[in-house]
Amino acid sequence: MSLNQAVHFSGYEIENQVTRRRDVPRVPTNEAVTDVNLEDDKKIRTRNLPKSFWKFIDEWEFSITTIIFSFFAFFTRLYKIGLSPIVTWDEAHFGKFGSHYIKREFYFDVHPPLGKMLVGLSGYLAGYNGTYEFKSGEKYPAELNYSFMRAFNAFFGAVCVPLAYFTARELGFRRPATWLVALMVLCENSYTTISRFILLDSMLLCFTFTTVLCWAKFHRLREQSFSIEWFSWLFLTGLSIGCVTSVKWVGLFCTALVGIYTAEDLWNKFGDTTMPKAG
Repeated sequence: MSLNQAVHFSGYEIENQVTRRRDVPRVPTNEAVTDVNLEDDKKIRTRNLPKSFWKFIDEWEFSITTIIFSFFAFFTRLYKIGLSPIVTWDEAHFGKFGSHYIKREFYFDVHPPLGKMLVGLSGYLAGYNGTYEFKSGEKYPAELNYSFMRAFNAFFGAVCVPLAYFTARELGFRRPATWLVALMVLCENSYTTISRFILLDSMLLCFTFTTVLCWAKFHRLREQSFSIEWFSWLFLTGLSIGCVTSVKWVGLFCTALVGIYTAEDLWNKFGDTTMPKAG
């Protein structure tokens, strides 16, 4: 090979080969740009979907959860409530006490009167005249709407479920914990069963739940003392305590609960040197 051929090969030919191997970027067409934009839009929507979902949950969780738990609470307490037409367990006692109120007769019992007055009210609303004796194991007469009287009591048991959910929220529980509390009250078999008969226990449970809820509301407003809302929940707490102790004497434990809290709160305030002095 001659010198000129070697120089020619090493210069021009090598440069030409390098040029042929060089990757020249192509200008994207309109179709390619459109595909890229569509993919980006899909990624953005996918990324924003969880955020919008949780935002929706945050805004509507209270209403949706209340409706769902209330629906299942009333369903489990009221489903086929009149299936058994037999006077069951203590229906023989409290149904009879309700009859005394309807007939305005005097009687004596160990429990306070509110629960039995409500039983009498349920019979009055059902069109009951108070003549049936409620003997244990007997079949209810056709003219006595015992299903309505049982449903009246079941209402008090059903509202315990949303009341438990509200109380858990007021106590500052996280969302899964509030759901768990409501679910536990909803699925508690003894609560469900005892709410389906003409007894005092569903009323006792209901007023116990209202007492704790009102106390929790009042506790949350401790930094807004003597405001209208503060006085309102204080009044409702006292009213609930009065109701629960007027159903059964065991309701006095709710008085003890609120009383211990009050004593502890006053003790803390008494030792708080940062509080302004009166006068």
